[in-house]
Amino acid sequence: MLHEMGILDTLLKVGTASFVGSRWNNINKAERKLYLKNGYLVLLTRARQGTVIAVPEGDDEDLTRKKEYYDETFEYLKRIRISIP
Repeated sequence: MLHEMGILDTLLKVGTASFVGSRWNNINKAERKLYLKNGYLVLLTRARQGTVIAVPEGDDEDLTRKKEYYDETFEYLKRIRISIP
């Protein structure tokens, strides 16, 4: 289901790096990548009424907020008609 929604591809990208201190670090161990991806899947599938989803604006000058990650997620949420104030 997540693959059909386009979210799985984003998870696969996100699960390859972690933010520590003031920079991104590549994750090389397969176990650690899987752990991060599973964490995102849990967050995506455990939403309840009243849950707030905050998606920061993408900014390619800020390596922690690449447009390719955040803008794609925001557009997906709009497509499935999540209320955006």
